[in-house]
Amino acid sequence: MSNVYQSAYKQFHFTETALWKVHNDIALNMDTGEVRALTLLDLSASFDTIAYSVLLDHLSDWYGISATLLTWIRSFLINRFQSIKIRKCFSKALPLFCGVPQGSLLGPLLFTLYTTPLS
Repeated sequence: MSNVYQSAYKQFHFTETALWKVHNDIALNMDTGEVRALTLLDLSASFDTIAYSVLLDHLSDWYGISATLLTWIRSFLINRFQSIKIRKCFSKALPLFCGVPQGSLLGPLLFTLYTTPLS
């Protein structure tokens, strides 16, 4: 159930390929006289706003992930903490209640699965 037009986090897909696809689609539609609308979304902070319960429901309902794998993903997400380091000083670690870990291998995949219903 992957979005064929998803460019982020896919091998051989870059900003340039997404822009080329949009440009090509607009040019083809102009040639045939069709009118199209383009909507752009800024998802730069969206990794940090993913609700765990919604993500886990999507994984179960949309993709059929259950039992051990769903429990493993839940444990990957839940009970994470974050602190800030300034020079050599760390802030108090506070719990995170949403978001997928950035810099992990699983984070971009979970983000893509979470946002696929939008398309």
